[in-house]
Amino acid sequence: MVIEDPVLLDQRVEYRNDRLTIVPPVSTEQRDLPRYVDNHELVELTLIAEVDPPELGGVRLQATHLALRGSHAYVSYNVAGSEVRGAVDAFDRVNGTQPILRSQVLFSQSDVSAVDFRDGKTVYLATGTLEGTFQSTAVLELVPLVNGGRNLLPETLRISVPSFVATGVAWIPGSLLATSGDGGPVPGGLSIFDDETMSLTAFDPFPDARAVVVEAGRIVAMKGSPAELRVYDAADGAFQRQIFVGGASIPESKSGLAMVGQVAAVAVGDEGVRLVDVEAGVLLGGIDVPDVPGLTEGVVSNAVAIHQNLLFVANGAAGLWVAQATQNIQNLQVGEDPDLRWVGSIQFADQTSINFVARQGNWIVAAGGVGGQKIISVAE
Repeated sequence: MVIEDPVLLDQRVEYRNDRLTIVPPVSTEQRDLPRYVDNHELVELTLIAEVDPPELGGVRLQATHLALRGSHAYVSYNVAGSEVRGAVDAFDRVNGTQPILRSQVLFSQSDVSAVDFRDGKTVYLATGTLEGTFQSTAVLELVPLVNGGRNLLPETLRISVPSFVATGVAWIPGSLLATSGDGGPVPGGLSIFDDETMSLTAFDPFPDARAVVVEAGRIVAMKGSPAELRVYDAADGAFQRQIFVGGASIPESKSGLAMVGQVAAVAVGDEGVRLVDVEAGVLLGGIDVPDVPGLTEGVVSNAVAIHQNLLFVANGAAGLWVAQATQNIQNLQVGEDPDLRWVGSIQFADQTSINFVARQGNWIVAAGGVGGQKIISVAE
């Protein structure tokens, strides 16, 4: 079902202009951190807008992933637990002071785990579906775009991938990449499709595939239990190397990674974030999840975004946190200690859990589970 009624969609968006504060951690091992006046000497953050998640059948959905490029953003949703429902939102002017929610598609029999898009043409969704017309329940949903990418169409194309659920998706010119997890008659892994014919051009089977990104001519896929990175040539999909990272040991958990140059930041669940040089195949350093008083569970690093020498980390129930390295993360060299330290947590009026975060230029968008999205501008 497609919704494009501007009255209904506008009701979900609240425009703000709130200066955000970063509250330093309180654990004893962090007491040697530099103290900034309201933390704005390090980075100035302004909350531009908050977006409520959609509801379907009386159930409030939770944000799972987002793709952010140019003026457009697309956000995916599912439902925690055994219920199966999903959605995708299309935003325009997301890099301005008044982002607009233009269109929405609701799925009554599919969870949506991840999203990416081909500018102005197609939104790609990684889903798990209850519909019994496929070899597996893991399905890629291709949603057409019109009106310069502002509007979604209901006439979707579905492509089956191995295992129970598709977990990650990424588009590059010429190819669509998808990861799918465990279970089913055929194991999951990384599938590579021709983006015009949607014919399968390569498949690398491996267990617990969780995410995929493309950067600097490399495809990097992540597996869990424990976390490892698998690196491929983006030109032909040829496998290059596997890198042990560790962590990401929670079964069926959300995991994300981000890259800048040849450095990958990997969210590894209850063990925090690790930085990896994917060219050298070397672990550069990392940071454990923060110690948050009053939270005994649910503090897990689900996703990470890189901004110069900062990491914005979706730490689950602990919210959105900022970590600082000694230098611009793209410039880190093998043998150098990035000395990652938690600066603190970004404080919102409703301290919702944060499942995913992405950055583009001086814009950060955080997917806040049932708390919806936070759209943030960054000014150094």
